[in-house]
Amino acid sequence: MNTLEFQNKLNPGSIFKVNCSSNKKEVEDLHEIKFNDKYQFFLKERGVGNRIVWRCLLRHGIKVENSQILWRAYRGAMRHRCGEKRSWIARLDGIYLEKIIKQRDSNILGSLVS
Repeated sequence: MNTLEFQNKLNPGSIFKVNCSSNKKEVEDLHEIKFNDKYQFFLKERGVGNRIVWRCLLRHGIKVENSQILWRAYRGAMRHRCGEKRSWIARLDGIYLEKIIKQRDSNILGSLVS
């Protein structure tokens, strides 16, 4: 199993809304994440010829006026993987990706998305 995670590091009192779906018609319900909380769900790699891609709509603000679509919040590999984690961290200056690959026991910080 692999993990897709979202963290709210925006500011106290902020609500971070996340809604995800896959190219295989799998849908995660809308989740509201309070400041300093996180939301995660588990997913499986499908393997050769059946790559899964998760896209997510991220929103925040008093009237949910700030939004960003992550077209590849998680992209499955051509081969089966297990223990992978993608943690998206929402901060006031942008959205960051922390990619954790457990098989190799390494941690790679991604770049600013917005």
